[in-house]
Amino acid sequence: RNLVAGRSPSETMAENIRVAVRIRPENASEQRGSHSIVVRPLDDEGLVFDPDESNGISAAPSCYQRKARDIHFHFDRVFDEQATSQDVYEGTSRSILDGVFSGFNCSVLAYGATGAGKTHTMLGSEECPGLIFLIMMELYRRMDEMNEEKISVITISYLEVYNETIR
Repeated sequence: RNLVAGRSPSETMAENIRVAVRIRPENASEQRGSHSIVVRPLDDEGLVFDPDESNGISAAPSCYQRKARDIHFHFDRVFDEQATSQDVYEGTSRSILDGVFSGFNCSVLAYGATGAGKTHTMLGSEECPGLIFLIMMELYRRMDEMNEEKISVITISYLEVYNETIR
């Protein structure tokens, strides 16, 4: 079933899974320390891991310096350190509700290392709600809009996998 008007099934299939990256801002400890940046956005779809930050000036002999890997990656969307949860929601999750209301099962998944910002992105805070809250608000808003036309039945699951244990 084609969800995107004007697109062929093969074009739509490419959009069934989208991968986005949110680069979290440095925390206070990282800002105080002499930590190096390990991920730098290139644009809205690319980033560089372990960027080459050399400026050609160094007190240490070159044989003692680690060479940056400077590896480039391409994603469907890259959000930099200034991106809000609302930005991430608009750029990744809002459109999946079209699929939900067309009868499809949909998922939003956060994956990454400890401290990468998964919980903040998904749950957020009172001041800055995360994706789950923003998705649910839009889901119920849409359901209220169509309550006279349709009866909606939804099932929602929230799982957290931590240290290989489902919580």
